[in-house]
Amino acid sequence: MMQRTLMSATLAAVVGLLAQLALAPAAESKKDISDSEFVQQASGTDVAEVYIGQLASERATSQVKEYGRHLVKDHSASLKKLTALADKKGMTVSKEMDEKHKMLAAKLARLQRDEFDREYLTHMVKGHKEAIKLYEAESQKGKDEELRAFATNSLPTLREHLRLAQDLTGKQDKVRTNPDNK
Repeated sequence: MMQRTLMSATLAAVVGLLAQLALAPAAESKKDISDSEFVQQASGTDVAEVYIGQLASERATSQVKEYGRHLVKDHSASLKKLTALADKKGMTVSKEMDEKHKMLAAKLARLQRDEFDREYLTHMVKGHKEAIKLYEAESQKGKDEELRAFATNSLPTLREHLRLAQDLTGKQDKVRTNPDNK
């Protein structure tokens, strides 16, 4: 009887621990970030978008090259504004890409033309969706009024980048499934 009780208690503890572990990522992803964490993440993303956009302007096909140039221009301007705002607030901007973006850049650097386009656009869609979530959260929940305004004012550009990436992805899909109907 005591052994059965001990086993039941152990099993209940293990099930409880597994449930907590299963819920941890969901709870963590909803965690609000501080204004300084927003500055770090947003600036790191801008640095990555500029670097990877430059790769696109060298390695992609014509429409995707133009998209890459467009992102370099917009994200360079965003980084400049964010850096000035962060300096004013005594916050630090990221000067380099995070590991995820470094790995993506290394992968993209080995690709050319259609293969590059496909991989690049896949990441641009995914990355801009993530960036929009980050900026929306700052826009709604940020403590600093100027950073909230920066995030709010940046959202239309990020949404446009996402729309363009999705449009280009759709055009590529049409060409792959029906190469005669470009």
